[in-house]
Amino acid sequence: MLKFIAKLLLAALAVAPLVGHADESPIKLGYAKCAQCTPIALTPENAIGVKIDAIGFNTGNDVLTALVSKSIDVAQVTYLHYAMALDRGFDVVAISGQISGGQQVLIGNNVPVAANDWDSLKKLIAQYKAQGKVFRIG
Repeated sequence: MLKFIAKLLLAALAVAPLVGHADESPIKLGYAKCAQCTPIALTPENAIGVKIDAIGFNTGNDVLTALVSKSIDVAQVTYLHYAMALDRGFDVVAISGQISGGQQVLIGNNVPVAANDWDSLKKLIAQYKAQGKVFRIG
């Protein structure tokens, strides 16, 4: 299972050369130090054709701060951190979700977002912000 998750992340990282990384410069991958984040810590040793520098942080908030301050290129955070980043207006994109277990995002039936439609969730949060409304996350 660990190798499968690492391979999934590597597939997502395959786009890194498209965003301007030279072959010799490593992709900086941030993750929180936790049991379910172990696959991320193992990613560099399983990477083929790309250099990855996996950097452990104490919390998901620290990882998110590093991402938005451009100290790292890719971040492994929970769905809650992703929703918080969108709510705060950060320009972030989800490239992968957890396969099983981990965090879940649940929304009410009255919220016009389909399952796994991250683009619609991001758009809805932006609409709330533009209207001065608060998008509450619990």
